[in-house]
Amino acid sequence: MKVIMKMSSLFSFLRSKKAAEAAARYDPSPPPPLKVVAAAAAAAEVICPDLKLKDSLMKRKKLCLLVNLDNTLLDTNDWCDFTRYDKDYFSFSGVQKFYNEGRMINLFDVKIRVKLRPYILSLLNNLESLYDVILYSRRSPAFLDLIRPLIDPDGTNNLDLISAEEIWKTDRVKAFLSNPEMVVILDDTEKGWKKESRNVVKVSPYPYFVKNGKTKKINKSVWESWTELKGDECEEGGELYRISSRLEGINTMFFQPHFDFQDIRHIIQHLRSKHALDTFNPG
Repeated sequence: MKVIMKMSSLFSFLRSKKAAEAAARYDPSPPPPLKVVAAAAAAAEVICPDLKLKDSLMKRKKLCLLVNLDNTLLDTNDWCDFTRYDKDYFSFSGVQKFYNEGRMINLFDVKIRVKLRPYILSLLNNLESLYDVILYSRRSPAFLDLIRPLIDPDGTNNLDLISAEEIWKTDRVKAFLSNPEMVVILDDTEKGWKKESRNVVKVSPYPYFVKNGKTKKINKSVWESWTELKGDECEEGGELYRISSRLEGINTMFFQPHFDFQDIRHIIQHLRSKHALDTFNPG
């Protein structure tokens, strides 16, 4: 009996010794900070593709399009920022036709004057069958509610309008960006799209109004605002006319098998190399 007890004590001692040695060897690294964990989770959320959206797009032969409204599809000016150039220009009788045609609008509720860029309605109509479209603006949600019937008067284009401050919180935008191989971003600058710069198709800015009493240059040329020039872009042959053609071509190149493109970014890179995406310069 004593022998058995001694053997049992010996085994217990050896197990304790091994456990102690294992514990001594175990030196866990400290857990990552909560900020790092949160960032990793956010990154995983963006990277993980939305396969349901992708399958839907492939079946409908459509791509995703994110569009910056400001200075691309329209221009705006707060009433308090009107300059003498604006006032002089609006005194010309020819400007009244813009109001009559619905191309210039006073939004009395938010005290903003809006000028739609020539060809905007045709552009959005042309793209409806080719892209799921999200439009975003630095302006408030109240502004977007007022602008919706102006750019989609029939309500047939199924446009999503989002304020810029909400863009990264929106599930549909996250779903778009989770499939970067199927996303085109339309903007007058790549700033703010560092990670998605290869998806950007640049548009020449549309500075219709003078901003804060200063001339806003078109591109980096010496051109003034359109109010100072007392003119406007052409409806057909202008920048949005060009962009419409390019976006239609991008959709065709993606879905037609003989082009052998499976990633929007490769198409954009190819077109850039051919100078097919060079912006329109009025000068």
